[in-house]
Amino acid sequence: MRLTELGKKVYSEVRVTIDQYEQEILKGITEEEQLAAIRIMGEIRNNIIK
Repeated sequence: MRLTELGKKVYSEVRVTIDQYEQEILKGITEEEQLAAIRIMGEIRNNIIK
């Protein structure tokens, strides 16, 4: 699948907003803490689908 030129432009514009939102919601949380949360959520998901 490939994006058209218009799709690439829209993606670039939306990506800026997403990056800003991500920075805001993760403020004060270290990368290590984020990775631990992702790992834990993965374990929870695995427990649910067993």
